[in-house]
Order: sequence, then structure tokens, then C-alpha cells
Amino acid sequence: MKSNDKKIKTRDFFYIEIDAELVIRNMIFFLVFCILIGVSMNYALWPMIIAYKQQHIDEKKAKIIFNQVEKDLNTAQASLKKTKTINQHFLDAINYPSTSDKLAKFLGKYFKNIEVIKKSSENNLEKQIKKEVYFVSGEVTDIQTMNTLLGELKNTPMSVEILLPVVIRKAQKDDKLILEFYINIEKSTYKPEIAL
Repeated sequence: MKSNDKKIKTRDFFYIEIDAELVIRNMIFFLVFCILIGVSMNYALWPMIIAYKQQHIDEKKAKIIFNQVEKDLNTAQASLKKTKTINQHFLDAINYPSTSDKLAKFLGKYFKNIEVIKKSSENNLEKQIKKEVYFVSGEVTDIQTMNTLLGELKNTPMSVEILLPVVIRKAQKDDKLILEFYINIEKSTYKPEIAL
């Protein structure tokens, strides 16, 4: 009898003072709470998670594109530097700072009593080229010196063009020739935005 008594006490222990109405209210509250949590996650938190994922993917794509563009830019800049180094003498020829003093010094090797006068200057902003025209007059002792000058003009560090007509006349007092001609010098006015 004692064992039956223990079973009844143990069984009664679980059902003692349980309010069925309170249990049902708590279950309904728990169910409503779970539904509210699910709805709020579905409509508030989940779109934010998806937006964050999309933003992260977009940032990764942008970073990949930026790295590729930067790599291409560096390659192009290295190629440009190499091309500039190879063609520096051409760039120097068109960038030569032409002045009448420098021109007179260059032509002084071939002429005596040289006279260099600047006649005109034209600046083409569209093509970024400046043209200067000089009148040159000087004495030459022989034809060979004049031929040497004309041969050396192709190696000058400037863009030079001798304009026709070239006048050769004999000096009145001496046995010398006077050579008169116009010379056109073109130079670039381009200033790069980025120094290489």
C-alpha cells in the first residue's frame, strides 16, 4: 500500500496547483510572440540582410574593377614613359626654345657678320604649335660652307624650315657671298597635365 501511495503522491505532484487557463494564456502569448518575431524578421531584418549582402557584392565588384583599371593605367603609363624615352629627341626638336640669340649662335658657326631679325610669331592654340619667322643675313666665304649649313640643318635640335627664295649675292667690297633667307621655326606649346 505504501508503494501505491507514493505513486499517487508523485502523480499528484505534477498536477498540483496548475492553472489550465494560465497555461493556455502563456501558450497563446508565446505563439503570438513567435509570430511577431517571425514577421518582424521577415519584413524588417531580412531585407536589411539582403541589402547588406548586395552592397557587399557590389563593393567587391567595384574593387575588382578599380584594381583592373589601375593595373591598366599603370601599364599604359609605363608604355607611355617608354615611348617618351625612345622618342625624346623628336620631342626636344619641337620643344626647342627658339630665340634669335640661340639661332644667331647656331648660324654663327657658318656665317660672319650674322644678323637675325624676328619678323613674325604666330601661336596656334588649337594645334598647340607656335611658329616664328626670322630673317637671316650673313656673309659666307665659300659655297662649301653654305652646303655644310644646309646639310647640318637636318640635325638641328629644332623644327627648322628655310623659306624660299634664298638670295645669294656678292658683297660689294670683299670677295664674299652674302646669303639672305627667311627661316621658319615651329615649336610646341603643349604643357602636359601629368609629368612623366
